[in-house]
Amino acid sequence: MPLAEALPRLEALVEAAGEVEETAGVEERQCDLCWNAPRSVRFACGHALYCETCAPRVLERDTNCPACRQPALPIAATGTQVAEQATFVHQPPSRTVPQAQPAGATAAVGRRGGRGGRGRGGRGGRGAVP
Repeated sequence: MPLAEALPRLEALVEAAGEVEETAGVEERQCDLCWNAPRSVRFACGHALYCETCAPRVLERDTNCPACRQPALPIAATGTQVAEQATFVHQPPSRTVPQAQPAGATAAVGRRGGRGGRGRGGRGGRGAVP
């Protein structure tokens, strides 16, 4: 086949392949439960798997994300922008405030137990006969 004929055929194949990939990307962003609506709910973990109709049905069974088993609530985002984004969008971890320890809790951390200051709780003296 002459190059002049091959080039238009190759360009047509590449264009057709690009259309197939674009269509596949759109289909991948459909709700995992009903496949009739775009994914429009992003869980707290960052996963977007369901539409606004199906997400409550999924959360009735379990409040963890089905993809990663992390807590799904509170819902991080809803709407059309979710369907336009990737399936997973990293959500920064929620900041937790360290809880204060009860008074005296840190005093026992370095203390050894047992008689005579031995750490294993055995007989504490030197040269003790068993």
